[in-house]
Amino acid sequence: MKTLVFSILIFLTINVHSQKKEFIRVYILEGKKIMRGRDYQITDSTIEFKKKNKIIHYAQIGFIKTKHSFGHNIGVGSLLGLASLGLFTLTLPYDKNRNLFDKGTTVGLVSTLIGAPSGALIGTISNVFKKPKKIEIDRDFEKWEKFKTLFQKISKSD
Repeated sequence: MKTLVFSILIFLTINVHSQKKEFIRVYILEGKKIMRGRDYQITDSTIEFKKKNKIIHYAQIGFIKTKHSFGHNIGVGSLLGLASLGLFTLTLPYDKNRNLFDKGTTVGLVSTLIGAPSGALIGTISNVFKKPKKIEIDRDFEKWEKFKTLFQKISKSD
C-alpha cells in the first residue's frame, strides 16, 4: 500500500512540475537583474510580469537567462538535506541510557553537520545538468523576434 501511495505522489509531482512555465531572469543593458519569475506573458514587444504588474519593453532588455541561479540550487539542496535528515533522525528510536545528548540536540547536530552539506553537494551536482540558456537581446528587434520564436518552443504553457 505504501508503494502505491508513494508512486501516485511521485507521478503527481512530476505531472505538476512539467506544467510550469520556464523560469526566466531579465537583465537590463548594464547587466543588472530587474525581474525574474514564471508569471509572465510575452507579447510582440514586451514581457509582462502579471503578479508584479511590470511591463518590460524589449528596448530595455540586455539579455534573458533561463533557469535559477547557481546559488539557488545549492540553497534549496541544503535546506532539503537539512530537513530530510532532521526528520529521519527524529524518527529513529531513542534510548536515554546510551546517548550522550538528548534527542533534540542529536537531530540538530546530525541534520546541520551532515544533512545541510550533503544537500548542498547534491545541489552543486545538479547544476552540472541544468543547462541554462542566455539569450542576448541588446535592444535589437530581430533578436527579440528570434527570442520569441525560440521561447515559444521552450516554454510549456505560454
